[in-house]
Amino acid sequence: PLANSKTILAFILEYRKRNGISPSLEEIGENFGRNKVTIHQHIRALVEKGAIKIGKHSARSIFPIVKKVE
Repeated sequence: PLANSKTILAFILEYRKRNGISPSLEEIGENFGRNKVTIHQHIRALVEKGAIKIGKHSARSIFPIVKKVE
């Protein structure tokens, strides 16, 4: 699958809906066939866009902020 900010956000939302928790960076990477560093860059971009927030020093701490991402 194409790995960009929108598709990663959609994956995070769907994963949370199915599992009740956020995916790990490794799980996101496995889904898109990308390494953790690349996924981390996309996650940072989503934070900068205000689409998600992440907890500090905590696994599975990606929290979507409900609003439209461009």
